Amino acid sequence: MKDDRTCRSEQYWDEEVERLGGHARPFVISGADAKLLDAIDHAISAGACRVAARMNPQSAATWNAVAEAKRREAKKALAAYLKSVGRRGA
Repeated sequence: MKDDRTCRSEQYWDEEVERLGGHARPFVISGADAKLLDAIDHAISAGACRVAARMNPQSAATWNAVAEAKRREAKKALAAYLKSVGRRGA
């Protein structure tokens, strides 16, 4: 019986990464794509932390600090992506 996964092609599925706690990225085929996905992941996490800060005012300072760290990570990952595709910026 086949596993019910988003990507059914074993050619792209990395079960070892998944076992180690990483997120499988089935359609990433180059290093540049992985860097862009990291930037997007960090940006989404930063946004989620900002929402958590608004919903939980008692812990807002902590959530905002985590959001700021995620924002910095997103900028670094985006800069790495731009560098890998030969563009300046970020």
